[in-house]
Amino acid sequence: MPATVETERLRLEPWDRRAHAAGLAEVNADAEVMQFINGGVGLTRVESRVQSDRIAEHWRTYGFGLWAVIEAAPGRMVGFAGICHPGWLPGWERTVEVGWRLRRDAWGRGYATEAGRAGLAYGFGTLGLREIVSFIHPHNLRSSAVARRLGLELRERVPHPQHPHDVCVYSAPAPA
Repeated sequence: MPATVETERLRLEPWDRRAHAAGLAEVNADAEVMQFINGGVGLTRVESRVQSDRIAEHWRTYGFGLWAVIEAAPGRMVGFAGICHPGWLPGWERTVEVGWRLRRDAWGRGYATEAGRAGLAYGFGTLGLREIVSFIHPHNLRSSAVARRLGLELRERVPHPQHPHDVCVYSAPAPA
């Protein structure tokens, strides 16, 4: 498993299902954080624990995944970010997605962009990926802005498998 990645203001830790589950549950419990992910319904602790297990399993299976995002000072977990296979979207499971989810009180600080940039660097540099995508709800203007700051461009819209709306597919090719 790769070592922790340090950015200017963040420590990005490989996911540990036990150490990071409580922080994930706090993030997932906030209805505003979940507005475009789960229709504005927060996840229960049990649902978050299942998600934590899936994130950890992705690391075990592929050797990369979503990092726990920790503020370097004061050392508080503010969410997750990184790259993973989007197993939730049929037909796209073999692609690699850059994604992020942060506590509401961490929004607006540039953390998603900082952590997303580290994920792209790891995917393109270390893993040698040729393309990385991001799937974003069409009304999620904050995440769309992060994607554009990261250099991803809107490629297409595809049907969401569980909701009556499309998902915007943003894409970035490997740097030349």
